[in-house]
Amino acid sequence: MKHETALDYTTRKNRINFKHAYLTDKEVIDRLLALSDELRDAYAFYQGILYAIENRDETELKSVLYPTKNDAQYRSLPKAMKKARRTIRKHFDEIISSFIYGFSNGPIEGSNNKIKAIKRTAYGFRSFKNFRLRILISFKNSFYSMNYKQKAADFNNVKSAA
Repeated sequence: MKHETALDYTTRKNRINFKHAYLTDKEVIDRLLALSDELRDAYAFYQGILYAIENRDETELKSVLYPTKNDAQYRSLPKAMKKARRTIRKHFDEIISSFIYGFSNGPIEGSNNKIKAIKRTAYGFRSFKNFRLRILISFKNSFYSMNYKQKAADFNNVKSAA
């Protein structure tokens, strides 16, 4: 789903699902949200979360996750959105930390996934050394292989000096 700021307000396109009416993206969203209060609240909640995360705004995120009792917003959220809100509330401190520091374990997760794929497609290597070399070949520009190359160069230098 698009972010609300990415919607096209000017270009009208032929919309097959709306009896071939020529509508902008904003008009399509408005028509869909008019169908259900639950859908409208879910969309507002989703857009609020997107805005808060994009802008790394702790107060905005808190206002979306913890609406006041007088706030009519988010009264009729669907069950799945309520569960998502509970999960985000549960991990609120970690999310705020990610706003501050911006670190991610994504690269490590990607490396682990690649190693598991190598292991899965190999049907077993003859030795752990061969398995390790295959991993180092696949990570030729990473710190894994650079450290290995440096150790191998140091070992060869020591060996040739002796």
